[in-house]
Amino acid sequence: KSINYIIGPTWTSAGLAIAPIATKNKNLLMMSPSLGVREFNEYGENLFNLWPHDDVATTKLAHYAIRQGWKTAAIFSSQQPWEKTQGNAFEKEFQRIGGKITIKIETLPNANDLRSEALKVVNSNPNVIFFANYERMHLAAKEVQKLGYHGNKMAPMLDETRIKNAQGALENTITIDYPEASQEFTNKYIHKYKK
Repeated sequence: KSINYIIGPTWTSAGLAIAPIATKNKNLLMMSPSLGVREFNEYGENLFNLWPHDDVATTKLAHYAIRQGWKTAAIFSSQQPWEKTQGNAFEKEFQRIGGKITIKIETLPNANDLRSEALKVVNSNPNVIFFANYERMHLAAKEVQKLGYHGNKMAPMLDETRIKNAQGALENTITIDYPEASQEFTNKYIHKYKK
């Protein structure tokens, strides 16, 4: 038997790896509930994201930083595809609207010792640090705090696990979240799909 419908994958690395294979089977429909990069669903007509493209929200954070008067930013990112996309999106938009990137760090995705990278970030003297390294964000935040940085922090996504694991180092970090669907959208959806 052939498979016609796949829910998943849930993470960018797997999604980008499987997209070229999945698009070869036109009888297959693949939908990711949480993959937040456009490269996945734009790879083929049979691939869909239910999660928004996170780089859209990331560019909004760049605008927020400039409105706060934060003209310089350091980016703590990694080479993991989703994290790299967020770091690149923030960098591009922040510079486009007049900000300056003091340093951009892209560690290996599984790097656990971030002391030397944190020192470079803190020594670049930014007005804000943008943490795009979601999986290791708590480690990076703890290292910059140990070095005496208590300035502004931003992240494209933040959850209770990261906050808890950072042991206070991510307090007051500014992040962005998506609004609930409006009642108008919900009504149109129910009218069209009957559920």
